[in-house]
Amino acid sequence: MKHFYFFLFTICSLLLISCDYSPSGSHYEEVSPTPNTAITLNLDESGDTLYARGSVSYNFTINTVGKHLYEYRMQFDGQTVLQNFEKSGSISFDTKHLTDGIHELKLLVQTGSGTGSLADKTGAERLEAYRTWVMVIDNAPPAAINIAKVYAEDGTLKITWDKYQRRYLKKIHLYRYADYGDEVRRVSYGPNDTLGYDTEYIGGSVSYMLGAEDVSGNITYGNRVPFTAPTPKLKSYKYENTNDLVLTISTNKFYNNFGKRRIELSAHDIHRKFETTNVNDSIITFKDLPFGTSFNFYLNTTPENTENANMFSVWHSSVIPGFGSENSFGPLEFTAFTPATNLFYHHKGASIKNIDATTMQVISSASYNIGSFTISNNGKYLYVSVWPNQILQLDPQSLSVINTFNLNELIPKQSYDYVYLTATNTNRLLINYIRRSGTNVSHVFDMNTGTLELTNTNSTLPAYNSISPDGQMITSPNYLYQKDSSEEWVKTYTPNVTYSELIYHPTEPLYTLYGNQTLPFYSTTTGAVVKSFTMDAGVYFSRIDPATGYVTASDSEYLYIYDINRNVLLKKIRVVHPVFFFKNRLYTNNYYLPLTF
Repeated sequence: MKHFYFFLFTICSLLLISCDYSPSGSHYEEVSPTPNTAITLNLDESGDTLYARGSVSYNFTINTVGKHLYEYRMQFDGQTVLQNFEKSGSISFDTKHLTDGIHELKLLVQTGSGTGSLADKTGAERLEAYRTWVMVIDNAPPAAINIAKVYAEDGTLKITWDKYQRRYLKKIHLYRYADYGDEVRRVSYGPNDTLGYDTEYIGGSVSYMLGAEDVSGNITYGNRVPFTAPTPKLKSYKYENTNDLVLTISTNKFYNNFGKRRIELSAHDIHRKFETTNVNDSIITFKDLPFGTSFNFYLNTTPENTENANMFSVWHSSVIPGFGSENSFGPLEFTAFTPATNLFYHHKGASIKNIDATTMQVISSASYNIGSFTISNNGKYLYVSVWPNQILQLDPQSLSVINTFNLNELIPKQSYDYVYLTATNTNRLLINYIRRSGTNVSHVFDMNTGTLELTNTNSTLPAYNSISPDGQMITSPNYLYQKDSSEEWVKTYTPNVTYSELIYHPTEPLYTLYGNQTLPFYSTTTGAVVKSFTMDAGVYFSRIDPATGYVTASDSEYLYIYDINRNVLLKKIRVVHPVFFFKNRLYTNNYYLPLTF
């Protein structure tokens, strides 16, 4: 049987070998020799650069354009991190665990060649494609932004800085710090801004700093830049019309930031205020201010558009000297005035000095153990009492001793607590022995002859006796003494007249009494009314100026100067007491105001 099958195989083989064969072509297919390389690799982010921070995910798609996808591989910096054969997918990174900087992300794919060949179909022939992306990882805190310039422009303050170059910036904060170091203001700007404003700055020392805040809330601070500009303040002042104060306030470059200006003046019970919202109101006049005091000046300037005016306002304070203070001479005090010699005299403790009433310079000074001081109105006779029992006659100019008198030699020795002296233009000297209890004794001496003319005792307070400048009249409690035609002292009973109520005219032989709106002037020799003078209602008599004879009177606010011969008011000046008038000046204790009539 085996031999039979072998025979058949041999016969068939011979028949085939002896036949001609050629293909019909009915199953022939043309194969493209050129591969189809169209492949598209895409991420869901555009561009070839990826910016990554924190946790990020990227979706990708692979379009092989009809070719079979065998596999893809995702590589990070050359290391395969994902491998699959799907035509889409995603990949995630937690960049916090990666280094900041530039990295490479690469997608590689293998597909069929697209030629349709048996090799293509069997996978023996393949295409490999890839695409790379630059991946920039930035997890660092934001970079510091430094201020480039702080400057005044267009009535406000501007702050500039360079544009921020990195990504992930959320805000730029502009901080203002006060000169004492605390933060007082913060304004936020966008990440692309390069210009900021301080619309609440109106002067003073401040500093500025920028803070860069990223999307994670981290803030990095830049340099702190100081800035200063003059604050509004008192530029100058002047007095007009005696009592009007004109103030000039300085201005600055920040006029668009200006909101309100408030000025206050205060002195004693005086309080004046001025407010304005007009930046051009820089000259302010306060009318009818008092002479005799300096003024505390306060200027508060507030910016516009601020909720906390006290925080952003600026203050300026100073002391404005009273008008006339440019004529400063002191401080000095005055005890007596002698217009005939144009001298002031000051006595305090053991010291005595005379002062030129024009230049206010000290001419002479001396020191004695002085108890009481007196000089006649005509400036010729100057006496001082020296403890325990001397009276010295001094030269009115040099203050040197001319004569020395022992009280026990002039009059019998008497006990007393202190001595009060009054000299007249005729060189009579009234010596009051004052006791704190008991009877007081007064003596009148003619110092030209050394003659004791009159002794008077009294126990009524006030205990002083007084003598008129012409030496013709003595006032004692309830009594007046006047010289008669034979130069004898005649006592007249005058109830309700005391030393404190009677005023002698310094240059005329007249006297008047306190207490009435109308002042009658009596003769020191006859007692008759010579003339009278009426003051304004509510005004109280002060004194009679020895140089001009003008009467000064006052109320709680004003000093009045009257010409009693013409019965007219010459001046009404608001003052803070005490002040006094002499010749053509109004004095405080250390400066004067010249007056014209």
